[in-house]
Amino acid sequence: LLGFSQKLEIGHVPAEIIAKDPGNFFNTITVNKGSSHGIKPDMPVIALQDGFEGLVGKVAGVGLMTSEIIPIYDRNCFVAARLMNTRYEGLTSGQGNYSDFIKMRYVKKNARTEIQYGDLVITSGMNSIYPRGIYLGRIRNIAAKDYETSLELEVEPILDFSKLEYVFILQVESK
Repeated sequence: LLGFSQKLEIGHVPAEIIAKDPGNFFNTITVNKGSSHGIKPDMPVIALQDGFEGLVGKVAGVGLMTSEIIPIYDRNCFVAARLMNTRYEGLTSGQGNYSDFIKMRYVKKNARTEIQYGDLVITSGMNSIYPRGIYLGRIRNIAAKDYETSLELEVEPILDFSKLEYVFILQVESK
């Protein structure tokens, strides 16, 4: 954890997860750092797991000593994304706490022949609070409906959220 923290080029605050609240309408993860540590709403949150720097979500609420994070699997968490190899862009959103995947929508339909199962999805950094190049997950399903003009991809998150203990809150300013 310390070695990874020293390698991060962006200012960051390491934090420990102290609670997880799966709800019917939203999900939150609570960490032990708050406004007294410089944390502000909309700061992106990442974690290191199995050699990948993966996106956890963003800070939603901040108290003096704790903060609440909306994870990427929450229905209200939208992330501008890009397929790492083909560079096609889209928008991811969660499916709720009972789902093990996130959806990537608005990917050009003609990209179907270039997209492979297992392709990596990263943050694009476009009009977003999230810096570019953070891993989101891998493509596990590709849906192309005749009546739609874009693809809908199922993305398996790169992080196993059930095993997360520590995160890094990135100190970047909102765009």
